[in-house]
Amino acid sequence: LQAGSIAARLPQSVRHAVWARLQRLSSAEREVLEMMSLVPGSTEAWLLHELKGNDAKVLAEKCCEAGMLLKDGQGSYRFRHELARLATLESVPESARRSGHRQILAVLARREAVELARLVHHAAAGEDDEAVLAWAPLAAREAAALGAHLQAAGHLATALRFAGAAGKAVRAQLLEDWSYEAGLSQALDDEVIAARKKAVQLWRELGRRDKVGLNLRWLSRLYWYRGESILADEYLTEAVSELEASGPGPELAMAYSTRSQYHMLHDRMEEAVNWGKRAIELASRVDAQETRAHALNNVGSALLFSGDEAGKDYMEESLRLSLQMGF
Repeated sequence: LQAGSIAARLPQSVRHAVWARLQRLSSAEREVLEMMSLVPGSTEAWLLHELKGNDAKVLAEKCCEAGMLLKDGQGSYRFRHELARLATLESVPESARRSGHRQILAVLARREAVELARLVHHAAAGEDDEAVLAWAPLAAREAAALGAHLQAAGHLATALRFAGAAGKAVRAQLLEDWSYEAGLSQALDDEVIAARKKAVQLWRELGRRDKVGLNLRWLSRLYWYRGESILADEYLTEAVSELEASGPGPELAMAYSTRSQYHMLHDRMEEAVNWGKRAIELASRVDAQETRAHALNNVGSALLFSGDEAGKDYMEESLRLSLQMGF
């Protein structure tokens, strides 16, 4: 938290009351509270010990007696009220905050089974670019796997704030991943589309036609979701062209399948079947099983919508494959 955002959340009466209590404590007790103010929620006894040495527990107990802290059933300590933590945090100079967050990060990073989100929080607050770029994408991946796509987008947004000096490939991947997670959890707005376009630019500069094609395909989908079918068609055509120029591969198979889906959704069933069969053939050849399931679904849908019962076999095979592979 920056000083300005903290101040905006603190009533003046709370600030003065907390600061008055802080002044009645010893310097060692204040130091413990200031370090704890950097940790949202509870601070474990082992973490306090690692940060402040053998006297940490005694000092924390004195802060409990002074009415600043509470101790829970697991032996962890927390501020009596979140506003008290924020008021204490506001009293810590910015440089001391940064160094404190880096100390906490160093301790947490050495310990097994620490939540990745905690590492990201302290890395970002400590303005440690390298640590943010190491931990934030991992935390995003973990959150996405649990279905917490809003959290995943938040971690990736944090990484992007610190990615200014990172290589083009790192920035392009972060933009690509953030656009996906934000599109799922927030809104298909101009910012999500702009991230994909920036990723296309960076991948072009790196000569990565496969990645250019992937992001052009996603731009097509984003515009289709927004009801802008002309732009969707233009970006999909460009994606297919880009990927055909780079040779057969999984991304080209998915572009073919997306083209099949696009035709099916526009009631052009013959084209949907033709593109879908091309996708099935290529996906089978390059072992892109998820794309194969996608294309089978498109062809099956198009056939059934056309009154052709053969579409049922395609749909059943798509379902079987998806269940088998966990798609």
